[in-house]
Amino acid sequence: METAELRQRHVELFRTWLMDSGWTLRSQGPLGELLELNDVTVAIPRTLGQDAIVAQGVASRVAQAMGRSSKDVLKRLLSPLTDRIELRLIGTALPSGRVPLGAATEALRNGRRMISASGTSAITPGWSVARRYRPEAQALARDAELAHTEDGSFVFPLYITLERAEDSTLVYDPDSVIPEPFERRVTRTLATALATTVSLTHAPIDELSNADLDDASSVGVSKELCDSLHQVMKSPTVEEVEFNFEWSPAFGKTETFPGSVNVERASRPQLLSLAKRLSRPEPLHSAVYSGPILEIGRGDEGAFFFVLDTYFRERKTRMRVALSEEQHDEAISWYRNRATVLVQGDAKQFKSELLMDAPGRIDAWSQTLF
Repeated sequence: METAELRQRHVELFRTWLMDSGWTLRSQGPLGELLELNDVTVAIPRTLGQDAIVAQGVASRVAQAMGRSSKDVLKRLLSPLTDRIELRLIGTALPSGRVPLGAATEALRNGRRMISASGTSAITPGWSVARRYRPEAQALARDAELAHTEDGSFVFPLYITLERAEDSTLVYDPDSVIPEPFERRVTRTLATALATTVSLTHAPIDELSNADLDDASSVGVSKELCDSLHQVMKSPTVEEVEFNFEWSPAFGKTETFPGSVNVERASRPQLLSLAKRLSRPEPLHSAVYSGPILEIGRGDEGAFFFVLDTYFRERKTRMRVALSEEQHDEAISWYRNRATVLVQGDAKQFKSELLMDAPGRIDAWSQTLF
């Protein structure tokens, strides 16, 4: 392990991850900090980024306190620009640490397919991906890292590296709003799509309107995603699939993102019905946009607005949306919490961004929205 890899920014992000995971600050001094979790105290020295041996020791103690593997915690320290996705297979017939090979094959194959579908939906949302898989989405799914499964359960830990470009110039500032990279857009889309799909299966599928499906597809729900969820539970030994997400803190708050999504075997008929409803190859109408807010405020003439980080015609773009005072006040918390926002209306191209003067609908995504 090279000490050069332990840049100070990594240490700051590691500390933020610990605080987000439940650790609290017990004391602070010139040599570093003491963090506490469940009556266990761990020292985080200020020289952590300068000594590989000290870093390994800290990772080991943190892992023991959290009941995690040392390798996983050390990866959080060395590679903080990663989102972690757990795909957990659950079933009373599954022996500890073992699963039928067929079920494991379906989990891996469809896990990769869900990432590819979400990456495509992040750029060109539609009811069905069909043959429109984006090459960058397929490359991201191919490059996702699979870690060792855990004892006592059968878990596929997947890591998505954010800002994969070697010449990345990202400078982390916890008080600024940073445009999220494509990789974060994909993991965000996957999480919101999974949670939305589960919400949709709680109601009769044939009673969903086309507008409901448009809204759901704008945050990543697709025929392919539903098909993949259906296939993951193909083996009768798999009674439930649990997705757990751990988000890198490098791009601001993540409290509004789904942390865990459970899909029960009983929902398979609903998933199949939803997939059939979504069997439409055309891309989603461009009047529906989604993404986090990059900027919010009042213009020179006193009009309220926010700027949405979204996609238009397969290209990442900024969309300036006119707001009423009430909408502005409501959107402040969405901006602060990096929420996924849905906007519906006609937008016009103006120079390098889109303008929407009269939005028909503005909502923040939540697991109760659908």
